[in-house]
Amino acid sequence: MRLRYSTLVLLLVLVSGAAFGQYGGQNAFVSSRLIFSARMAALGANGQSVKDGDLNLGTYNPSLLDSTNHGQFSFSYINYISNVNYGQVAYASHFRGIGTFAASLNYLGYGKFTETDITGQEIGQFNAGEYFLTLSGARQIDSLFSIGANINLLYGQMANYTATGISADLAGTYYNAKKGTLVSLMLKSMGTQLSGYTDNDRAPMPFEIQLAFSQRFKNAPFRFTILAENLQRWKLVNEIDAPDERDPLTGEIINKSKDTFGENLARHFVVGVEVLIGKSMFLRGGYNYRRRQELKVPDRPGISGISFGLGFRVHKFHFSYSRAAYNVAGGSNHITVTTRFSDFKSKK
Repeated sequence: MRLRYSTLVLLLVLVSGAAFGQYGGQNAFVSSRLIFSARMAALGANGQSVKDGDLNLGTYNPSLLDSTNHGQFSFSYINYISNVNYGQVAYASHFRGIGTFAASLNYLGYGKFTETDITGQEIGQFNAGEYFLTLSGARQIDSLFSIGANINLLYGQMANYTATGISADLAGTYYNAKKGTLVSLMLKSMGTQLSGYTDNDRAPMPFEIQLAFSQRFKNAPFRFTILAENLQRWKLVNEIDAPDERDPLTGEIINKSKDTFGENLARHFVVGVEVLIGKSMFLRGGYNYRRRQELKVPDRPGISGISFGLGFRVHKFHFSYSRAAYNVAGGSNHITVTTRFSDFKSKK
């Protein structure tokens, strides 16, 4: 092999670890688990669901799409760990009597790497990245219920090696606008890797079941969101925290195992809050307990697992920014801009 894989593998482990904890390296296409929406990143995790015409939430959970998304265009950019960057562009259109449809193109760039020959001599550079196209469709069943689906076409490239895959997402949402209550169920990444980087390189898709809840209060400028993630798997405590740590001489327990009912339960939930300041300003925050437990440095936990951000409207644009903290080594900055093409049409 002419490629120095050690550097590449190290970066992949860091990226996937920050993206979804102990599942890093076990699933194909890391990019399908990343958070593209700045609003969703501020609320703590992929899957936080609010039905208020936000296209960026609708490209993740298609059952949130409706007629209010017609003509919307959005762009997201994320400055991630090290030289890693990723982003998304999306557009939606509504067809009366049929439903709402959207398309989004996502990319993940790992940056440039040094290419060497078998003796270790540098012979050039190569790029690595992942890309996927998502086609979304949604339909309102009645005044309270909506359903939606995504089809994801995935492609990865590392130097001269490529991988492909296909997956689908299904979602259903109950939304009572009068009470401000939303409940949404999602089945994510049901699919397969069609081809791997090598003949023996095949990994399963990161299938996940999520249940989201949000509540807007009528007489208060608050909205709370709760996400129950990874419901397809009960045990989320990783192997490092599972066994009791004992003194080798006395046999006494030094550190007790974290593999308890309460610990596993807590790692399934992510909470977020939005504070609505008038009609044009939003403050957001989130707490991801599992992210904090898995990525914090024991002696310096800092704000690991905590995310925050803001959103504001200026003229015909809606801007969102968020900062998600992983550990003392750093975090990610998310920027999303949304507008509607029809707003720029001249009025006669």
